[in-house]
Amino acid sequence: RKVASSHAKSDKADPISYAKLNMQPILDKLRSSDMVVREVMSEDRKHMFALVSVSEKRQRMVAEVMGEHIRVRMKVIDDEGNEIKNAGGWTPFKNDLYPYYEKSSEGLLFSSCQQQYIMEFLLNERDPRAMGPQVMQKEACLPGNSILQQLIADERIVDFFYLHHPDKKNWLLEHWAGTYLRKQPVEDIREYFGEEIALFFVFCGYFLTMLWVLAGVGIFTFAMEMEALQQSGHTANPYSPLFAIFCAIWSINFSAGWRRLEMVYQWEWDTLDYK
Repeated sequence: RKVASSHAKSDKADPISYAKLNMQPILDKLRSSDMVVREVMSEDRKHMFALVSVSEKRQRMVAEVMGEHIRVRMKVIDDEGNEIKNAGGWTPFKNDLYPYYEKSSEGLLFSSCQQQYIMEFLLNERDPRAMGPQVMQKEACLPGNSILQQLIADERIVDFFYLHHPDKKNWLLEHWAGTYLRKQPVEDIREYFGEEIALFFVFCGYFLTMLWVLAGVGIFTFAMEMEALQQSGHTANPYSPLFAIFCAIWSINFSAGWRRLEMVYQWEWDTLDYK
């Protein structure tokens, strides 16, 4: 801010910013595709920040085009308290079934992670049926580059990044990252970061829980070794080979237990194609 302020006076004389002129065609195309854009100029007027979002109505239209890539969960009980057939099952989003879908913990239909997928799908023109902003032609992109990556390569934009959901971020800091006394809110992690990252933290939690068992037996074995050292002058005792056998049995049970737990979450989250 200090650096920007030092240049502000000299640049204020020029009311037209090169950054604004360069970005304006892109912003106009974003708005023409029914995207919400808020512009913020830096104090030195050399950079423009564009906060881009999509209304839920637009998200629903794009999600239906995405098909299998956006899956939502059916409600267990409808608004009148009646049980719904196939309740709790995952299904590709269909706009005409909107009232029967369970909302995320953030109070919206699509979770933070799903909204990021929708935004990226729309900006990168993954499917012409979504009627994206067409910032540039896909044929103009180098092999392997998406439209956003090509815009950076062509120096038309500096960078792009996803923003946090402030309320949900603070909730996760308080109930997950900031404490070790509570159980991991796995479903909230899945909604915020996606199934793949959530599955990783499920593994971390399972791994650390299983290590407590191994640590308890290891402490007992160490105590027996210290007692043997005091009595006979060496650490040889019958518990050491038993501990080695226990480690082998523990590792087998650890692998089998994780495979079962992984399959449970893959079934619950409908991610059986994940490796």
